[in-house]
Amino acid sequence: MISEGVGSTLVIRTACIISTAIDLLGGVSWDSGNAWLGVMFEDRGSFLRNERSYLMEDLTQFGSNDYRVDGRGNFRAGPLPYIIADGIAYGVLKQAALSRPQAMSLHSQVSTRSPIEATSWTTDRSASAWLSLRLRQELGEASSLTFTSIYSKRETEYANENLTWHLFTVDSTSSYYIDGLTATAGDSYDMGYSLYYNNQGVGAVAVDVTNRPVEKVLNSYLDFSYDINDDWQMLAGISYGDNEGCGRCGRRPNAGVLDAGVADSALDPYNYSDIFNPYVTGPQAEFFNLAYSTSDQENWFHMARYSFAV
Repeated sequence: MISEGVGSTLVIRTACIISTAIDLLGGVSWDSGNAWLGVMFEDRGSFLRNERSYLMEDLTQFGSNDYRVDGRGNFRAGPLPYIIADGIAYGVLKQAALSRPQAMSLHSQVSTRSPIEATSWTTDRSASAWLSLRLRQELGEASSLTFTSIYSKRETEYANENLTWHLFTVDSTSSYYIDGLTATAGDSYDMGYSLYYNNQGVGAVAVDVTNRPVEKVLNSYLDFSYDINDDWQMLAGISYGDNEGCGRCGRRPNAGVLDAGVADSALDPYNYSDIFNPYVTGPQAEFFNLAYSTSDQENWFHMARYSFAV
């Protein structure tokens, strides 16, 4: 027989001020069975990378490199777009069009900023709960019934404005193409553009690229055992599982729309050159509403299993 008793444990953990966890475990026993219950809650904060200078992309102050520039010499655009033609950077004026002389006069005058400053360094686990229950009851001297259930829910948050930086190609068929910037006539060139910096202030589109995954998991088991004799035992069980979550839900930049934004409407019906001008700074609401499309990645998993063995 199992002796009677009651026991419990409470643990509170804190670390680095931004993380708090509470664990509670308690149990009880009686002559023919026992039970215990466990509860855990965690709240872990985060911070943006611009709160720590050594986490930024520009590490020149520490004797390292400026990682706002990639291996091809492309910068992460700031509020003003820029042009990269034959590896040469040209700035862009705050106007609807740009001529070759104007572009040439803006050689190397590029607005470079890092959207990564609005990116979380670690995931902010806003809520994480875990609950477990186990109950065992003897049904006479030869049989027993055991129930086990585990439930967890996790909500996290990760800011990533860096998603909104884009590099698209302008070819000679585009109405925004500037002839003479490339050594070979008609060659295409790249433009760097930041939806993040150009979606601020009056006319900005209500969009949030922060990722907020949610996951809920429930697993339950009911097990029955019966001792037939000293050599044989019968086992029967039922298992049930339910898992639902959203790994990435919300609006995200659509690269297909961004790449089509500078296409010539006379040549390509699937373009947005009539509602997007890459030389204009500030929100272009009609285009931005298309460029920020909904992108959900949800999952469901349900399982029921029955078992019997001798």
